[in-house]
Order: sequence, then C-alpha cells, then structure tokens
Amino acid sequence: MFCHGSEVDDVFPRSPLIGKLSEISIDQKHDLMQEPIYDEPCVCSNKDQAESQKVDSGPVAVDDKSCATPDQGKNSFHDETQSRARSRVRHAYAVLRLPHETGVSTQMEDVAEEELQEQEQRLNYVNRVREKTSEAIAKYEKVKLKSAARLFQYGMVIGLDGNEASGFRPKLLYCIPNEIPESETFVCNFCFPEVNLWTPEHFYEESRRFLDGELFSFVLTSETGDRRYGWCKRYLPSGPEPRLPEALCIVSSIGERGMYEQLLRALQEFRLHSMECCTDLMEVAYARPMPAPNKEVYIRTEVPKLGRQTIILKRELNSTFSVVPYSQLLDHLSVAVLLQAFGAMLLERKIIFCASRLSTLSSCISAMVALLYPFEWQHTYVTVLTMSLIDIVEAPTPYIVGILTSMKSFLDDYDLSEVLLVDLDNGLILKGMGDESRIIPEKIQRALTAALKCDSGASTSAKRRNNRVVSDETVSEAFIQLFVETCARYKEFIVEQDGEETIFKREPFVKAVDSQSIQLFLDWFSQTQMFDVFISGKLSQNVVSSAKFDQRITEYQDEMKSTRKVSLGRNKKRSLGKKISRFFRESGDKVKRKFKRFSI
Repeated sequence: MFCHGSEVDDVFPRSPLIGKLSEISIDQKHDLMQEPIYDEPCVCSNKDQAESQKVDSGPVAVDDKSCATPDQGKNSFHDETQSRARSRVRHAYAVLRLPHETGVSTQMEDVAEEELQEQEQRLNYVNRVREKTSEAIAKYEKVKLKSAARLFQYGMVIGLDGNEASGFRPKLLYCIPNEIPESETFVCNFCFPEVNLWTPEHFYEESRRFLDGELFSFVLTSETGDRRYGWCKRYLPSGPEPRLPEALCIVSSIGERGMYEQLLRALQEFRLHSMECCTDLMEVAYARPMPAPNKEVYIRTEVPKLGRQTIILKRELNSTFSVVPYSQLLDHLSVAVLLQAFGAMLLERKIIFCASRLSTLSSCISAMVALLYPFEWQHTYVTVLTMSLIDIVEAPTPYIVGILTSMKSFLDDYDLSEVLLVDLDNGLILKGMGDESRIIPEKIQRALTAALKCDSGASTSAKRRNNRVVSDETVSEAFIQLFVETCARYKEFIVEQDGEETIFKREPFVKAVDSQSIQLFLDWFSQTQMFDVFISGKLSQNVVSSAKFDQRITEYQDEMKSTRKVSLGRNKKRSLGKKISRFFRESGDKVKRKFKRFSI
C-alpha cells in the first residue's frame, strides 16, 4: 500500500497456520467426487446460449439434471426501465441545446475573472498529478490486460481470536491456496477493521448486526499501481450463543462485483451446513479458470443431505455495470453534494468518505467510482481504511478512501488541507477546497439535477434525502450523458500522423465545443490521468470498455442531426412567412386596387 510498499510487493503475508489447515490436496479432493469436475465445460462454448442465460444476483444452485433457465420477463422489465431512464435524461439535457434552437451563440457566455484564475490553478494541478503518477499508471495498464488462469487469487475464512477482557483480533481459519505470501493478517484486518474499537461490554451487541450478513468490498492499490479487489461477507455462523462473527473473503485482480458477491452468498449458505462444505466449495471454485466477459463458469460440489449442487456464475460483459447500487448515493447525499464530490473526482483530488457502516462505505464509494464510466479512477482506492493504513491520508498523490465514523477522530492528527471530507451518514461536506460547486459547468449541473428528480418508475419506496426516488438506470445514464455531451467528438481527433503514428489532437478537440464553459472544463479534464488512459487505450487499440458510451454517442449524434433538420425546416418556414408578410406590407395597396378593379 502507499505506506507499506514492502508489504504490498508480496501482496499478502504467509501464515504459520496454513500448513496445518489442509492435509488433503485439491487434486485428491477432486478424486473423491463422483465425477471429475474437469469433465464438465468451464465456459459455455455456445455463444448464443451464454448470451441468453441470465443469472440472478443471488446464488444459483440447481440440480444436475436440470439447470434453471432465466425468466424472460426480467429482461423486458430491465429494457423498459432503461428506456424510461434514457428518455428522462435526454429531456433533462435538452436545456443544453436551447441556444441552438433560439439562435443564441454559446460562445458569448460570460466568464468571470475568478473562474479564469481557478482554471489556471486546475490546469497546474492536473499537470503536477500527471508528473507524479504517469509511470505507475502505465505499468498497471499493462498488468490488467493479462488473463486470469483461476477464478480468484485467494480465498479465506476469517474468524476472531481473543476474549472480552483483552479484546479480539482477526484470525485466519482457512485459506486457498495453502501457501500464500506473507500478509494474510494484513488482509484479515480489512474484514474486521473496527474490531479493536469494540468495547467488551458492547462486543456481542455489535456482533449481532451480522446476523443477516454484511457484504462489502475493498481495493488494495500498491505503490507500483498494482490493484487487487477484495470481496467480503461477514455473518454469524450457526451454533450456541454467544457467537463470534466470521468473514468470507475473496481477493482477485479483476473487479467483477456481481460474480464474486454471488459466490460469497453461495459460500455462506454452504457454511450454514458446515465449515467443510464451505471450504470444499471454495477449493472447487478456486480451481476453475476466469470466464471470458459475458460467459459462464459452472461449479459443482457435494452438500450433505442436498446431494450434488451446481452453481452458475456469469461474468458481465462490462463489470462497471455489474450490480452497482447507484441510487444508494441519493439515500445518503443530496444532488448538490453528490455533484461536488463527483467534480472533485473528475479533478483527481484527494477524497475521504466516512460512514458508520462498512456496507455503506463499500456501496457508496463503489458507485461513485463507477459513475466515472467510460473513464476509470487511476489512483489509490481503498474503500475501507484500517488503522495500520491511516497514514495514506497524507499521501502526496490523489486517493479515494473510506473510513469508519468510529475512526474519524484519528484524522485530526493529519494535514487535510487539500482533502474533500464527505460524511455519508449526514449527507454533508465536512471539509473541502471551496470551489467544488464550480468544478462542473453550471449548465451541466442544471441538466444533471433535472435528470435526478423524482423517477416514478423506480422500483423502490425509499425516500431519498431530497425527497426523490431515482432508479439505478437513471443515475447511471445521467452521468454517462455528461461525458456524451462534452466528449462526443473525441473519435474525430484520433488521426494518423504522416501515415504512421496515430495521435490525439487535444487542443482542436477542446475548441470543437461551442460552449465556452465546457471548453474550460475540457481544457483541464483532457489532461487528467483518467482521460489520458482512456485515449491511450483507443490509440493502442487495447480493449477499452466503452461500448455503451460509444453507443450513446451514436444515439446523441443521430438525435442532433434530426434536431438540426427540424430546426432547418422551421427556419425555412419562418423565412418564407417573413417574405410573404414583407410583400404584403410593401405591395398591399397595389394588390388591394387590383382586387377592386377585378371585382368591378
């Protein structure tokens, strides 16, 4: 991590307990199965079948003889919801095209002297960030293109050790593979970051909230830019009271939220039967390869009294949209605060989110980062800080981190002069630079605010902080449209130079936009690391997950062409009407005299 580079190089520590946890090898356990799991296909070979099969967000366990087929009604409902969201967003963003309808040029926007000074500061800031982080980010971009031979890198079951008098600490109960580098206690701390703050008299009261389970994630970013994702499920195991909570943890270099959360739910169900059932499933899953995007992997194992079970996991075509709870952001933040935090993310500033629950931190921070699509956050990203990592808040480079409210008082010992501190529980910005409300152009903010108003089609009755109910699709589409409106013409400026090298003409790209306020926005945004990595991927023709973004650009450009045709037709009619009116004004008397003679 930023403050523990030597530890991060090895990723996780080796445990002296590992050798005692498993006396039977994985291959031997597979031989005990009635049928070898390798006889079954790991990934669907039939493309049409893979694309047509959908998996619920929960675990899918079916009998071998009949695999469950998806409910087609869910797909039509999703398409209807997405179509309604698109319609709402297009209507909200229509305000940006009013100048074109009225003939008023957006080049004449007034830009205050204060805005120009802030623009200069932002340009200097993004250039400093690029100088500090370019090398590490370039290395990470090469690493993430590699394919994964296994479904995940590490799987663990973590419990608590100690007593009420001396306190409790995380303890590794099981892991796969049996031999891992030396930092498993480091990862264990992410599963129970607040346990050392639980007082003895309230310990069991605190642990009771895990009765229904708590699902969250964390991200580990090394100094070299290497990024690993941790997916964690905390729960109370079955047994007599008092019970100590446990955690299931999966660590992977691929941020596939939906698939891993589904696997964790299945692991918890198996844990209710026994620890052996849970670890057997984890071992079988570990042996499977990572499926290609939009493909499935089948995991088969035995459960006492239930027999052979098959779990189907599907990797999303674009993991950015994989079960992301976008609308939860509006459970905790008003639109105004959300836009300020999002603006700080676009500018690649240091941001700390605090909340009383791990699940709140995990879901809200994950949703915030996903809103950057088609761009990606390129810097330090830790959804839950442990006490051993709290020094990260003084890192010289950008970061997004989460911290539990119970640990927030420790931030008083650090210099947070360049940090945005957001309280998710109360929906407040506790500290900032002062210009957050002006980072995103005002006209874009008006459009976003209109798009995020009450959505009557949302399938939830939760009342948002600002009395709005908004669907996940509406939130996602609203922020995608922000980048469509500002960056739709990026492909026009990717050109070949001298018939050899492909380059991106940044300055003409910025000036191609009519609006002066959006030009100022693009001038600094096009120099951020997230924009640079996006364009570099396009130039090198690497896989860049922007299919949905490019589709929205095509729809936007078609809509603009249609709007121009309609506007041109209206202008022609107005011009003809004016000519006719002018003719009658100038020649009215002559026409009247002629009509009188004709009538006589």
